[in-house]
Amino acid sequence: MHYHAFNTKVLKFIKILTFNVKEDDISCIIETRSLSLEYLSLQRLKTVYEDFLGVFPTTLQEDMRILRDKKQRSELTCRQHAAMIFRTEQKRILINQITLVKILMHIIERLMKGMTFDFAVTRIFELESKKDHAVNRLMIDNYLTTLQRGMKKNVAAYYQMRGLDPQKGSELLRQSQREMMLSMNKVQYKQFEIKGHEQMIERIMA
Repeated sequence: MHYHAFNTKVLKFIKILTFNVKEDDISCIIETRSLSLEYLSLQRLKTVYEDFLGVFPTTLQEDMRILRDKKQRSELTCRQHAAMIFRTEQKRILINQITLVKILMHIIERLMKGMTFDFAVTRIFELESKKDHAVNRLMIDNYLTTLQRGMKKNVAAYYQMRGLDPQKGSELLRQSQREMMLSMNKVQYKQFEIKGHEQMIERIMA
């Protein structure tokens, strides 16, 4: 595995291209506050990286087979060998960035389902091993920090709009969530979460 920090600058550029003047606030580009815009931009970024990776005539596995084979490697000129090393590094970085984007998309999906931030960033079993999880979180730490900051600003703005004290507002929210869970059985509450998720990604699926 080739580890490389998630490139937030490229994502910001993609966000500018994805920005919807009618639905999004300009602050959503500078700050990480719109989950739908983030998800759409990550989807688009994943496609860009995958298209770039698909341009190469050979895969990383094919390149590595040549480099590991003594006979095939000896047939390469110095220029060809250097070019292949360079291409393999490009492919490793792209593959790693695609993996990080997929992880972030899962985290955003969890947040849109109403899960807490602490739970949302836990290991995604289908994408990362226990060992990879710790390293991947370091690689996306910069983005997660801005995401958490944006979510907190959204909560603060909501309380201000409603004229609520932040502490009282948090307590009221927790109380309403507890009451909701107590009044519903597990199946009903799951259906409620799914319905809320569907409403959140209505724009994404359109």
